[in-house]
Amino acid sequence: MKEVLDGKITITRGRHSEDEVSITIRDVDSRRDFLNIKMRLADFSRALLNEARIPCSLETRDMDKVGKIKKEIPLIFECGLTLYINSNIQALNKLAEEAAKEGYKPSTYYGSKNSFFQVGKKHYARTTQCKYVNRGEEE
Repeated sequence: MKEVLDGKITITRGRHSEDEVSITIRDVDSRRDFLNIKMRLADFSRALLNEARIPCSLETRDMDKVGKIKKEIPLIFECGLTLYINSNIQALNKLAEEAAKEGYKPSTYYGSKNSFFQVGKKHYARTTQCKYVNRGEEE
């Protein structure tokens, strides 16, 4: 089966070694970097000159999400004063899991200045929750 996806490519040099080129491929819809290609700079130059089958290393990840649409919605939940003040990430993550909609995975990021807020005497945390859906199955 052949499928055409919208993607983005990033080519960097010298991150781990001056002699290395890293090429990262991103699926636009799922917002996942799913393929990282590493090769020597000399081999990359040979590839640019139309030489075929140049050696490289491939690292894949999140292949189950590639080609899907990332659906992300806000998640707000009551966290209590202690968590509000201390930002206990493990306890916050547990509460977020309980508050998330079925099928959604909550983010573990609480670093925004708006991640915590108070309404009256109640304290809340704000993050996001997401799931990956097949094209055409978006709600």
